[in-house]
Amino acid sequence: MKITLLTGKTFEIERAAGLPLKVVSPPRCRRLALRIDPKERQAVLNLPPSCPVGRALKFVEENRGSMVGTSMPHPHGQIYGYSVIPKKLQLELQSAQEYRKEKGNCLFCDMLKAEQDFGKRIVFENDSFTVFLPFFTEYPYGIYVFSKRHISHITQMTDKEKTDFGITLKQIVGMFDTMFDKEFPYMMCMHNAPVNSGDVEEDFHFHVEFFPPLRSANQQKFNASSETGAWAHCNPRCPEETAAELREAYDRYKNNL
Repeated sequence: MKITLLTGKTFEIERAAGLPLKVVSPPRCRRLALRIDPKERQAVLNLPPSCPVGRALKFVEENRGSMVGTSMPHPHGQIYGYSVIPKKLQLELQSAQEYRKEKGNCLFCDMLKAEQDFGKRIVFENDSFTVFLPFFTEYPYGIYVFSKRHISHITQMTDKEKTDFGITLKQIVGMFDTMFDKEFPYMMCMHNAPVNSGDVEEDFHFHVEFFPPLRSANQQKFNASSETGAWAHCNPRCPEETAAELREAYDRYKNNL
């Protein structure tokens, strides 16, 4: 039940409600997430759609490395259940709905096609997923992962897509670690469509966003005042150049398997 409280005549607040779940990798996978078998990564994908986590949004994320605040070195992730849709996801959904109303298409599907046609920001792909650096990425190596088939939730993947997704994530971690020959820190965020929010299946497209804090082997990217205070993000590197660096690291990683 929603409970709204008024503090004086200025602030409106709501009682917090939600549920966090921690997803921990098998003991033998200590330290290096890239050693996790893709089929083991399917475990989180096989959570039932009715899993009681969040009445507005189910948000899957993983943090890696002390640079992003991770205190436990063992590979793990979390599933947050939100009782409200966070602002960023609100804006993302709103933009997708406005685009569909104007163009009649899925914003994300059209974005993926544009990136595939351009080609220079594509990092790698398989039958089910494309990994690329969007021109608007906030971080030099801030890749996005889009499903090639239009799905709005991770639970809508076929068995083939689940396997390809596990392989994709494993290869991303291997590529990152090969980039500078060391463990590569990142924040990974899976964007599913909000739940209990009306018919948004055609508007929203499941995707993954990575936020790696490195801008070079020994240099961290910090947000400037305008980025933090005004959301006016500025990537210090050209995404076409860093996409080429990632492709080279991906090839080195595959050749060393």
